[in-house]
Amino acid sequence: MQGLGGKGELLAANYLVANGYKIIEKNYYNRKGYRLGEIDLIAEDPEGKTVFFEVKTRSTKGWDVVPEASVNKSKLEKIFKIAQYFLAERKLMEIEWRVDFIGVIFNLKTRRVSIRHIKYLHL
Repeated sequence: MQGLGGKGELLAANYLVANGYKIIEKNYYNRKGYRLGEIDLIAEDPEGKTVFFEVKTRSTKGWDVVPEASVNKSKLEKIFKIAQYFLAERKLMEIEWRVDFIGVIFNLKTRRVSIRHIKYLHL
């Protein structure tokens, strides 16, 4: 991982571990055949559910950015497809899972970081 996005993913992973999650995989994609896309982080939550994370990182001189605005319906559908591929590949189709979002904002003016964790329900 490199650059702003890599730093954001590292901070997101650290945030999750600090909140009782166990990281299962980072930057997962289907290695065989058609590449469906990538999931930034896959983790197990404190209750034992598998959670697929989309992480978006932005920098700003204020707090006026909304990283989650870049996750549209099409992106969410891709995440669900690759999540289902991961579950099928590991023979885990019967487990409970969900897709969450983590937004990481680097404030260049104050040199502070904000992490926003939004839970999505599996449809």
